[in-house]
Amino acid sequence: MRPGPCWLRNRSIPSENHLADEYGVARLTARRAAQEIRERGLIVTARGKGSFVLE
Repeated sequence: MRPGPCWLRNRSIPSENHLADEYGVARLTARRAAQEIRERGLIVTARGKGSFVLE
């Protein structure tokens, strides 16, 4: 397993589709992973704008 990316604070993260393609998983899996890190308060998502790193 390769290490994950280093995402910078206040920067957008890749789309669910991009993450799914990059890691070879279903889009739903990428969506659930994003939801989990959103619930942990590490990212925030703005509809139509994307998801952004908070910490």
